[in-house]
Amino acid sequence: MTNSKFRNRIAIITVFAVITTILAVPLIAVHAEAGVKVELRSDTSEVIPGDIITVELALDSFPNLTRFGSVEIMFDASGVSFAGLDRGPDIPSTFYIGHTDSTGVIVVSGLDTTVESQILANQTAPTADPEGNPVDPPEDPSMRRDERTVLCKINFEVSEAAKSELRFWIGNAAGFRNSSMKEVSVTIGSPLSVSVNTVVSTDSSLAMLSIDGATLTPSFSPGLFEYRASVPRSVTDLVVSAIPSNRAGQIYVSGQNGLIVGENRLTVSVLAQDQKTNSIYTVTVTREQSFVPPGATVTDSFGVTYKFADFSENLSLPDGFYQSEIFLEERYVPAFRMEGMKDVILYLTSPSGETDFYVYSPLSNMILKFDSKNVFFRLSQLLTVIPVPDGVSPPEGFRPETVLFRGQDVEGYVSPDGKVKVLYMQDDSGKALFYTADAKNNDLYPYIPHTRTETPSFLVPFIVLLIFSVAEAAMLVIIVYQLRKRKPHTPKVRRV
Repeated sequence: MTNSKFRNRIAIITVFAVITTILAVPLIAVHAEAGVKVELRSDTSEVIPGDIITVELALDSFPNLTRFGSVEIMFDASGVSFAGLDRGPDIPSTFYIGHTDSTGVIVVSGLDTTVESQILANQTAPTADPEGNPVDPPEDPSMRRDERTVLCKINFEVSEAAKSELRFWIGNAAGFRNSSMKEVSVTIGSPLSVSVNTVVSTDSSLAMLSIDGATLTPSFSPGLFEYRASVPRSVTDLVVSAIPSNRAGQIYVSGQNGLIVGENRLTVSVLAQDQKTNSIYTVTVTREQSFVPPGATVTDSFGVTYKFADFSENLSLPDGFYQSEIFLEERYVPAFRMEGMKDVILYLTSPSGETDFYVYSPLSNMILKFDSKNVFFRLSQLLTVIPVPDGVSPPEGFRPETVLFRGQDVEGYVSPDGKVKVLYMQDDSGKALFYTADAKNNDLYPYIPHTRTETPSFLVPFIVLLIFSVAEAAMLVIIVYQLRKRKPHTPKVRRV
């Protein structure tokens, strides 16, 4: 090979190496740890005292971060007060955002434990299959986002003492780490300034008006000042919710208590921040004549439908019960309760047209006519005496008889000796059985028949024979004892 050819080859190799090095530089730069810029931003440029201003804590990108913080957001406490913090809409749901607040500073930090745990698990993943062939490493579970990413939204309330400008700035930002477990450099953006319009507001409108358990007609609108609503007869007091459009406004409510049957006038007065401008919203509330919602019915476990019957305020209730309500078939209906009882009494009209009190079990949908002479309470159960159906027999030997229990004469059954008295009763689940009516302890408990165990016939002669055998043995012992006692005693003679 000539020297010229050799020099040419060396030159070509050198040029190739230089070009490769030059091209590799930007590739290496792409994989370097990229920094982020953290900044504060708000869509609001001007506020007035009483407003809520939202400040976003955001990054210019999100390079596979798994944690950050602490980040200190500073503010002038004389102009605003901290009102809450919300998660940013852009970050993963597994990313926990925490904060602490004190006078003039909010400290925010974030951590995605789910992603970090997955990264640690991926480090132990096999790099080759059982045959020794290399396998692709697991995908990075962290999020990469190249556009602006909101970490959290911080809400502040503008105070009455706020001056011409509100300032927010980041005092410190550290602790940013990516999925490679490496620190990410942080650049802090410029402070945020928001103008304050200190002109006193004359806005006396409402932003929201509602009444618990009632619907306004027409639907609420800040520019409408007259409404109508209706409530059941059982309602005498209202819970009114109202929010002024300007938070500096003051609200006064009247007419919400002591409703009468018929129409009532409810007023909501709003006094503006200037303490002069005033608006009055009026709601005509009708307290219904009837306690029963129109068309209210209840269907029992057998598919029989009863109608709720109207009643007056002086309806005579069973002893121990008081008027209340129960949520039944997507509406509130009148019911009568007793303390400690899960069953209630309803005032119903049966399909046959009979209107009376009925016992209702919310658990089983059982409905039984209430009769104070046949209804008794045991612990938290309500038991009703019912006729013994065909196929069910009273305890053996018991005879039908009127039983006196808890001061009531009830149809029941009495044992042959007259000591045990039982009633056939049904509980709130629909289960029926005989109960012992213990008049001494004034209690009821399920009847358990006492079975008498008869002595087997072969035991009688055995017992008699055993007695005779014991007696004969005793006699033999006595005879032997007497004979030994009477035996003559012969003295021994000593010979010399």
